[in-house]
Amino acid sequence: MIKKYSVLVGLVFMLGIVGCQQTQNTTGNSSEERLEDKSMEEQLISKEFLMEQCRITEEELEGIDADAFIEKYGLTESTIKKVKIPVILGDYRQEMQEENLEDEISYHYLTETESEEGTLTEEEIPQIQVIAFYMNEGTYQETLIFDRKSKLAYFGKVIDLLENHAKPTKQKELSRDDLLQLEKILKDSGIQNWKRRYEGSSEGTTGWFHWRLFLEMEDGRVFDYSGSGAAGDSTPETYNLFTEKLHDMIEE
Repeated sequence: MIKKYSVLVGLVFMLGIVGCQQTQNTTGNSSEERLEDKSMEEQLISKEFLMEQCRITEEELEGIDADAFIEKYGLTESTIKKVKIPVILGDYRQEMQEENLEDEISYHYLTETESEEGTLTEEEIPQIQVIAFYMNEGTYQETLIFDRKSKLAYFGKVIDLLENHAKPTKQKELSRDDLLQLEKILKDSGIQNWKRRYEGSSEGTTGWFHWRLFLEMEDGRVFDYSGSGAAGDSTPETYNLFTEKLHDMIEE
């Protein structure tokens, strides 16, 4: 009986040793596999590689932290072949703009600055730093602001950003091309030929129409323009073209 018991104990002991060895071998294999997998992981690409392989320009990356963009989307040599870089770059820019959207802004100081006498000259147009446009028609109002100093544009729908501190409806970064386009819009509108005040009749109107435009110069001078009354006769001839172009810029 004792002999049989000894044999059983020996068998159990041998099985325990074999089990431990198998466990150790399995654990070792698993670690090796993990190391092999890790060694096979691709490195993230560089900004230079992104620009060269995906034909992305410096201008398209303006205002973007390229390294943060690459890390966020895990861009490697293989993954850039599976995604549309311009599309996700646009999504990333929009996401960053929304995160950085100012809580509240106001350009009220423009309304308090003494307006410059006389009219703006065409030679002075490149010196314009801030374009602030406000329109109120009936119950609707909006504000469009293009700030060349901060390279930011704001749109306030049903918001007066000239009189109130408020959160803009939309914010957009202005590229070099945008800044040049702004100058072209001003020149094409013939802003230097606008009168400072336009007074229209109120006959036949169902609601009040009023607009204001402030142009801040590099030296701090401010030119302001305004009109009120019926929309057709309280605006300069190029008013519609001018405001449409500004809307197009904020929507692009």
